[in-house]
Amino acid sequence: MAESFREWGDYGEEEQWKSKSTVKKIFSFRMFKLVIKVVCVAIIVAIYAILAYRLATGLNVPKKATGIIWTEKARAAYETSGEGLKIYTEEQDDTIGKDGRFSVYGVKLIPEIDEVQLTVRYNRSTVKALVEQTESAYTDEAERAAALSLIDDEPFVFILRDNENNVYTNYAATSYTEGLYTYVTLAFEDVKLFNTVTAPASDGYFSPDGEYTDVIYKGQNKGEAVSSDISYIYIDFYYENDVKYNGKSWAAPILIYKNGTEMKEYDYSSDLPDESTTGGIKYYRIEETN
Repeated sequence: MAESFREWGDYGEEEQWKSKSTVKKIFSFRMFKLVIKVVCVAIIVAIYAILAYRLATGLNVPKKATGIIWTEKARAAYETSGEGLKIYTEEQDDTIGKDGRFSVYGVKLIPEIDEVQLTVRYNRSTVKALVEQTESAYTDEAERAAALSLIDDEPFVFILRDNENNVYTNYAATSYTEGLYTYVTLAFEDVKLFNTVTAPASDGYFSPDGEYTDVIYKGQNKGEAVSSDISYIYIDFYYENDVKYNGKSWAAPILIYKNGTEMKEYDYSSDLPDESTTGGIKYYRIEETN
């Protein structure tokens, strides 16, 4: 009897709901609970969708963002050497700066022309941090407005610095924006990173832990090895209107090269120089600002 009563109670309640007018249904407590439930589910789904998007875009770097910049020197070297032009890559210990403002990908080393290439990535929050810092630096409204007007979507410049405190300020660059991120691919000139040395083939495979500690391990020995007189190189990040060679980097520097790290030859057979890869290259000489 009790079970039958409960069943009838549920049935009767549903019948009463059906008999209500549309207006009463809309403004009923039952409809209120349904709306709250739908809103909560929508918020949860949106949060997960945003997180999934940020994770996917944060982990995936578009291939076109890490390709070769065929600078004038690189193109001339390829025209002279063809496939004999050797380009190497090096795995980095960290790709993201400690403060999270910048990340670096696709480091490539071209010994023949003393060139180092890499891609820097940053998102809108990095530019926002620069804007907020600039806003707080001025008390005068006119000066603040003037300073803020100088900040565009790509307000940063880049400098390489080695363990001898040499700075490298000349580079070619291409850039594009996708989603939240801006990608700037850089080709630094005159980084005399390498010396070519000859070693007998019987020495076998070189290793950072082996006898030839100054030799970059390439995974194979053909009687030649590439060695470096430079122990490491960092990339520093500056606001373009506040550059001091001996000043602190605006964002946390990132290590891009370390002597003794395993090197691999880069296969650029699908990234050969043509008109599409040379368009949009700009050449920079970063000078100190007052």
